[in-house]
This record gives sequence, C-alpha cells and structure tokens, in this order.
Amino acid sequence: MRAVSVALLLVALAAAGCGSADDAGPRGEPVGVVRRAPDRTEAAGTARVAGAASGVQSDGSLDLRTGVPRVTVKGHEVANPFLTDPALAIDVVRGAVRVVTYGGVEVQGVGTIRYELDVDPVKAIAGTPAARRDRLASVLPPQKQFYADVYIDTQGRIRRVLLPADLSVPRQYGKSQITNEEMTVDFYGFAPQQAA
Repeated sequence: MRAVSVALLLVALAAAGCGSADDAGPRGEPVGVVRRAPDRTEAAGTARVAGAASGVQSDGSLDLRTGVPRVTVKGHEVANPFLTDPALAIDVVRGAVRVVTYGGVEVQGVGTIRYELDVDPVKAIAGTPAARRDRLASVLPPQKQFYADVYIDTQGRIRRVLLPADLSVPRQYGKSQITNEEMTVDFYGFAPQQAA
C-alpha cells in the first residue's frame, strides 16, 4: 500500500509541472515555457549581459524592449555577433522547433531549467521584431536547422543561451571524440526600463 502511495505522489508531482528539485526554474509544459520566454525576458525592461567564447568575452547592458546593447569586448579573437548584439541570442529561441528538458542548472547564481533546442532559422527570423530581422538573418545559416540550449528561470525569463560557435555543426552526443566550440550569452540583473 505504501509503495502505491509513493508512486501516486510522484505522479502528482510530475503532473504539477516541470521544475527543478528546489523549485528553481519555470513550471509548465516545456514547449510553452520556451515559446513564452523571449517575450517574458523582454518585458523585464533592461538586463546586464555577459558573453563568452574561446578567446573573447563581452560585458555590458541591454535594453530588452528595443534590443539596443551597450557592451564592451575583451580578448584576442574577433567577437561573434551574438556576443556584441545579445538580443539576437534571445531571438534564436523564437525559432525552437524541438524542445527537450535537460535539467536544473544555476546561471549567475540563479536556478534555471536547461532546455535543448533545435532551431529553425526561418521561424526565428519570422518571430523576431522587425527592427532586428535583418541583423538576425545575417548571422543564421539559411534554411539549415541548428542547435542551441536555453536556460530559463522561475519567472520564465531567459538567463543563458548557449550556441555552437559554428552554427552548421551538429550537437555532440554520447562518446563523441569531437568537442564543439560553443559560446554563451547570459542575462542577469533585470530591472524595469527607466523613463526617458
């Protein structure tokens, strides 16, 4: 009888929605969480941003509603456009066509859920605000899906987007001897937009 009660409790907890063990991360069906995340992130107003790739780092702020960044770049490599224009990383998430929940991960001291995505560039561009569509189109592979990971917090906001440095390479699984070079764009320190 006790085993049946425990099994029912586990089923009830699973039905309540997705989230990490410590309740850090969004709740709800993964595809819906990911689809809502760009708009919820932009509604926050402004954010601090930090980007990292091999040999280069960026740091600064982003007006989430206009997509206008103020970032500085350090390092010996040329910065990928996602590091200098972090709003584009948010826009990538709009093109998610496959979503797989990976698990709970902390980003910049905040609990999140990580989702593995397959991204359709045509869908991402179509869902992006008009002012950024050309900028996004210039950095995405035409017609070819690519992978990304998105880390979403309890409020449904994007905290990190992880992308391969070369969007044409496939995700590595299992015992692959090849390690993809990847980059991250983090969003933190959200604050309401200041009145002009």
